[in-house]
Amino acid sequence: MRILLLGAAGTFGRTFRRIAVERGHTVIPLSRRELDLERLRDIFPTILRFEPAAVVHAAALTDVDRCEREPQKAMLINWIAVREVVRAARTLGVPLVYLSTDYVFDGEKGEYFEWDPPHPLSVYGLSKWYGEREVQLYERHFVVRTSWVFGVGGRTFFSRIFEILRGGSPVYADNEQVTKPTYVGDLAEVVVDLVETAPYGLYHAVGAEPATAYAFARAAAEVAGWTVEIKPVPSGHFSRPAPRPRRSVLASFLLERVVGRVPRPYREVLPEFFQEWKERSSA
Repeated sequence: MRILLLGAAGTFGRTFRRIAVERGHTVIPLSRRELDLERLRDIFPTILRFEPAAVVHAAALTDVDRCEREPQKAMLINWIAVREVVRAARTLGVPLVYLSTDYVFDGEKGEYFEWDPPHPLSVYGLSKWYGEREVQLYERHFVVRTSWVFGVGGRTFFSRIFEILRGGSPVYADNEQVTKPTYVGDLAEVVVDLVETAPYGLYHAVGAEPATAYAFARAAAEVAGWTVEIKPVPSGHFSRPAPRPRRSVLASFLLERVVGRVPRPYREVLPEFFQEWKERSSA
């Protein structure tokens, strides 16, 4: 299958490309350099030119605090641009996968199923929810919500955890916000599964175990065998303009029953992640 990948330069994009190729697919990778989503008029003709058999839309403005500071940019990239991607997929008549987030919820309920109504707290969450709604207007869609994606080469706290811990300085980690860390390799496998076999619709694809950033950091230090002072702090310790959902734990209810595969618990996958990080760091 020829799969057009938007957001090819990101952590998910790089991993998805590798896994999809290993599973026999041809991936057409487009990063911001090849397709800038802020240039709305370029999106439709660019996608049509490649004539893919499926489109995976993993490009977004994911800096939550930047979205809060620049709401117009967030809405343009995460919502308005999605309209053009949907228009292209509909014209071609091909499946469209859209990656979304647990931040479409406010965190008050605790555990969220695919049928729970969104109620975002931040501009980022709102823009992604609007993007979801555009995608769901097209019959051949997959909306895949995930959370706290981590993997080698990423820029988040979770992706950089071994680099942070290696520094030896005390680490201050949020011990209030709870969600499910998701290993990027597992997420990529799930998305390939969906494109290959699954019924269209909305899916949650997250790691099987909830955690705070503090719990994640402690588990990572234990896997690495390092003695590092990790201090639990409340969410208010960090000066961040965008509000976060306190407990946005997604249940991968439909994914488990339809696909039969869900991302692994973070504690199970941390040794694999650590080995990959060591190999990358020594290269």
